[in-house]
Amino acid sequence: MHPTTPIVWLTAAALTFGAACNPAWGRAIQSRAEIRSAAQAFLHKQVREHFPGKSRIHVGHLDSRLRLNRCNGRLKAFLPPGGHLKGNTTVGVKCDARAGWTVYVSARISLFGKVLVTTHPLARGDRVARADVKAVERDLSRLPYGYISDLSDARGKLVTRMVATGAVLTPGMLTAPRLIHRGDRVMVVAQAAGLQVQMAGKALGDGAAGEKIRVQALSSKRIVQGVVVSPSVVKVTL
Repeated sequence: MHPTTPIVWLTAAALTFGAACNPAWGRAIQSRAEIRSAAQAFLHKQVREHFPGKSRIHVGHLDSRLRLNRCNGRLKAFLPPGGHLKGNTTVGVKCDARAGWTVYVSARISLFGKVLVTTHPLARGDRVARADVKAVERDLSRLPYGYISDLSDARGKLVTRMVATGAVLTPGMLTAPRLIHRGDRVMVVAQAAGLQVQMAGKALGDGAAGEKIRVQALSSKRIVQGVVVSPSVVKVTL
């Protein structure tokens, strides 16, 4: 569905179209512009509360044939179930007065922020350095696979596949380098009740920093699970 296509659901008591809305009836008609204005103001307030950065909101147009009894009270906008504050969404506007009505209008919310894009092609296995990326502004709502905005979250990591120049760097494109490989001799640092014990061990799997791997103590042959903290150290909590 096109983001500016209006979505309109109304209570039967409030909706009249075409000839059914004869001006001779003398009924005051609700301004479509006021409905859109209420929706726009509501979304602006909600977005400002949840997203401090730059944003842009476009509320879809209502059908020109739409005729609603003019609301004697204040129009109330709300986010219906399934609505969200990013990308294509829907906002409801209702009149709680007697013979009231509810209308739903489509909207498009763009949220802008800095993301990292590549400055040249990157091959699988390349380690990301500062010169490989730059920060640019993008519409975050159009990045379904995520993005990386902080260089520290990318620098030193390995590229998992070919990445073209100017591509937005996503978490799925990167992996942390393996600090320990299966069969490596490691130092196992065990902690228990305030005591720390060090022993030689053998890695039983590959692991990046912060990942859990199994290690075997060389002296006791006991197998435990620990967290990789450096290229040769695995920390175990007993």
